Amino acid sequence: MKKLSILLASILGLTLQVNAQCGLATPNTSCTVSPAYPNTCPDDNLPDGIAGEPYSTDITMWFPQVFFEPSAGLDVTINTVTINAVSGMPFGFTYTANPSTVTPSQNEFAAIRICGTPFNAGDYTVTISITVQASAFGISQTVNQNIPIALHIDPSTAGNVAFTINNPSGCTPLPSAFTTNFQSNGNPGYSYFWDLGNGFSTTQEIVPPVQYTAPANNDTFYVIQHAVSIDTVGFFLTGVQVTNVSCTDNPGNNPDTYIRIFNGQGQEVYNTSSSTIQGNPPFNWTTNIALTAPPYKIQVFDQDGGLLGADDNCADNAEGSNAGINLLLPTTEGESTQIGTTGGLILNYTINHPVINISGSDTIYVYPNPSVPSISGDFDFCPGTQGAAIVSTPAFQYQWYRGDTLVANATQQTHFATLPGHYSVQVTNQFGCNAGSDTVTVNQFPLPQLPAISYSGGLLQTDLTNPPYQLQWFYEEFAFAGQTAQTCQPLFDGMYYVRAENSYGCYSYSDTISVTKVGIAEDDANTLNFTISPNPTNGNSTVYISGMSPGQVDLIIYNVLGSVVSQKQLNINKGIVNKYAETIDISVLPQGIYNAAFRFGTSQKVLKLFVY
Repeated sequence: MKKLSILLASILGLTLQVNAQCGLATPNTSCTVSPAYPNTCPDDNLPDGIAGEPYSTDITMWFPQVFFEPSAGLDVTINTVTINAVSGMPFGFTYTANPSTVTPSQNEFAAIRICGTPFNAGDYTVTISITVQASAFGISQTVNQNIPIALHIDPSTAGNVAFTINNPSGCTPLPSAFTTNFQSNGNPGYSYFWDLGNGFSTTQEIVPPVQYTAPANNDTFYVIQHAVSIDTVGFFLTGVQVTNVSCTDNPGNNPDTYIRIFNGQGQEVYNTSSSTIQGNPPFNWTTNIALTAPPYKIQVFDQDGGLLGADDNCADNAEGSNAGINLLLPTTEGESTQIGTTGGLILNYTINHPVINISGSDTIYVYPNPSVPSISGDFDFCPGTQGAAIVSTPAFQYQWYRGDTLVANATQQTHFATLPGHYSVQVTNQFGCNAGSDTVTVNQFPLPQLPAISYSGGLLQTDLTNPPYQLQWFYEEFAFAGQTAQTCQPLFDGMYYVRAENSYGCYSYSDTISVTKVGIAEDDANTLNFTISPNPTNGNSTVYISGMSPGQVDLIIYNVLGSVVSQKQLNINKGIVNKYAETIDISVLPQGIYNAAFRFGTSQKVLKLFVY
């Protein structure tokens, strides 16, 4: 603890209200020293804090019941210690004392917790003001003591503790609102300044919402600045220095001076008569008196102890005089010292007028919206297809909607709508801002009637006509070239079906039908033999024919679409042969599967030809 002087002490006149919001601290019983002497832990520096962040710390004070005072050479017994106040804390702090009065014969420890959120960085001197009732050598005294401890508050890491922004970032236009963190609640003493970053400033406490825009295609920022001045703490008399007096002690000795201070109601709020100062001026008293009921008057007296009559007033050297100096409250903030004179009394008094100044800045970020998308594509589709392909203009991200319902997983630039309805797309840019398209209508057309087919007399036939339907016959999954009528002449053995297309472009397909022994009588099929070797081939092959009389055979090669890709006449004029052979060039045909049809008279027989 800073030295607790029993013989030289001052009385603290300011008692602040104890606030229980901090909670109670538990004394640290290891805060002792040997030999015994009043001690404080910590005694020099409190832990550092950060502006804008909650802070809490505990201070333990030890008051041994009996200790030796070296300056007096006496054992001192402490009867009681009262913790009057903790002052000098940052604005926003409060404290609790546990207990607020210590009786060392029962308990030698007290704990003080200071806590709160400091709003301004800086270096502070936290002062614990106590009143000690002690006795030494049979003499009781009441001593006031101030115990200073340093506290450092670092600047805020958040950068802004002055105000709060509602909607600090977003897409243009961005409506933002601002709230000061230090509201007046209608009380005087508060002044405000706002710079809203858009060329507008105001001194109003409450700022109407402001709309910010990003005028170009890039993000834009606005710097908001806010300052608050709080002049509600009041005035404090922090020091008195007497430089001249007109009183002398009898007979001709230096006066034993003390001061008395009265408020505007005539009530005495300060008296140092229990601890006078003897000698020649200047005389100094350190105080911390809240000047809440002005005007205040200071009187200086010479203590005569009653044997020599009433104490002399050092303004006019008269016993019982009421002469004194009225204090003038300063009009500026901070500490200021003024000179007061009356009669032969001259003194300097220092008044602190603390004004809390808090400022902060923050930034609003506004992002541009993407261009409004448009939708193109085919807005009609037929059942059974992948749907109508609707396409958005380019964007960063996409989300398609059918009506007001989000379409799951529809996040590509092109969407295939498989259900009829009203569709729109919402696009998002790299800043997370959205824009929505107009609505387009997607129609689902009806399918044509399912065609039925039959095979009779060498012809395929469907029950649908062309028109109104467009027909296309298929052979083995391939469109049969030129076969678009109601009937179809099959050329080869295999599977056939027909497709019907209506005026909307939608298709229906018939069942398949198997056709065999195309163009050849049953007897001929059993006696004629046509072969091609080698097969598969990629060059020349030989055609072998047996079992027929002289005559002409047409060899026609079709691709799978039914188109003729090669044609050759084979003349058999040697009578009935065991085997007729002729070489044909296959190398000119692209790789694939072909049908080789041998036609003779009104009959034909078809072989599969493979080219690699």
